[in-house]
Amino acid sequence: MKKWFSLLLVLVMALSMLPMNSLAEAEKTYNMPPMNTTDEIHLVCSVHNDARNVAMAEALAAKFHEMYPNITIEVQNVVHAGGLDASLLDLLANDKLPDFGTAGWGINTMAANNFCYDITEFVENDEEYQTLVPAGTRNFGYLDGERCYLMAIANRPCIVFLDQAMFEKLNVEMPDRNTWTFEDMQELMETMVDPSQGIFAFSLETDMFRMGTPSLTDNSLGVADWDGATVDLTNWFDLLVFDRECGRLGYKANPGSEQWLAAHPENPWPATSGAVAMYINGFWTWESVMNEQVAATGVEYVPYFIPGGEGVENPGIYSWIDTGYVSAHTEYPREAYEAMKFMFWGLEGWKERTKLYAEMTYEDSGLKMWPNGPDYLPMINEPELNQMVADLFPDMGYWNDWEAFIASGSNYVTDVSRFVVGWPEFFGGIYSNGDYNGQAHVEAGLWLYTIEPGDYVDGLNEAFLTYREEALKNFYKIYGEPAAE
Repeated sequence: MKKWFSLLLVLVMALSMLPMNSLAEAEKTYNMPPMNTTDEIHLVCSVHNDARNVAMAEALAAKFHEMYPNITIEVQNVVHAGGLDASLLDLLANDKLPDFGTAGWGINTMAANNFCYDITEFVENDEEYQTLVPAGTRNFGYLDGERCYLMAIANRPCIVFLDQAMFEKLNVEMPDRNTWTFEDMQELMETMVDPSQGIFAFSLETDMFRMGTPSLTDNSLGVADWDGATVDLTNWFDLLVFDRECGRLGYKANPGSEQWLAAHPENPWPATSGAVAMYINGFWTWESVMNEQVAATGVEYVPYFIPGGEGVENPGIYSWIDTGYVSAHTEYPREAYEAMKFMFWGLEGWKERTKLYAEMTYEDSGLKMWPNGPDYLPMINEPELNQMVADLFPDMGYWNDWEAFIASGSNYVTDVSRFVVGWPEFFGGIYSNGDYNGQAHVEAGLWLYTIEPGDYVDGLNEAFLTYREEALKNFYKIYGEPAAE
């Protein structure tokens, strides 16, 4: 009896030492509805505009059919002169909307039409989604804050390419990718300059405030310090002003600017000019700046993710994220969800994808479709997958630690214009068409020094709430209001 009591006491003490969140995770149960594995099911998946996307989707659809022989997936390449949204709207109007697939870039089409199935039950009972996909990325599809209608399916994060040859030239140590902070990056942006040699600190081909605000937000859910209900433009404006001053002081390489042309009259592309210490852009640009031709000129870029701010807990990494949907009109929403998971973001699907990246060739030429590496990164950070993806990239000679780079990324988030109901109306309304001391656009007022950002932050934050409230009323007319608890 004493022996059993002692064992029970040890067990109780051990459980008491576990973090509360670990206990909660241990108690979490997932009740995913079962798949239909008997009826013959035909699903249509939409992809768009790229032969490689179509070929990859078709190959993954075939793999999915091997797993579920009763389910056949037809891949439809959605092309329209007016863009993807226009094409999907045409299909919707003719009752031919695909069962699932890639949606457009804006939230307005989704919010204003009966387009998306409510996949809340699926995502919240999908153990893989809840445990492997970062919290900020999971928030992507909760259009009204309570129900999930979209998913993040393709991840092209913002990358800071650091030229290690330039760092050596300026006798500056390369940062540790796991410990450097956003403030460290800003310091490099202000100090990695040498006018006598025509050296600029950085070239930036996106907006500082978009790529930076997620890094400065605890438990980031998106740009503009979005917290699921409100925005705060304080960091947004601070970074816009920082970017403005870096350009004015000659730290930032702006092609065609007076400072850049004075140092480089031929006006070369800064990224491959050998005259910048850092180049910042989307993941898709890696092949343009990390190749044998560029390396032969002495430029030795090493990729880093945008770092989190000092003391920030669970910051976000800004990414250009593609939107996935399950059609509100599909007969088989559960099966469509599972197919979308496998073909776009799920762990097992991504492992198959890595094999296909390495193997797939064009039928006419026999050339590899992806000769250098993948065109985007997984959102799931899992050691075996990280290594499989890293093995697809080339050895640059001067650097080859792709696995460490991939493993350092997590909690990918995106622009609020992609998923926050009310933001497009706010941005196209008072933000861009107000009165800012003679300027209609608030950013013009900041760039031209006619306003101080602190004078407008609170008013714009409040204005956004009004726009969101009105936009949600229209959203509820299409999708209904959330059920009362």
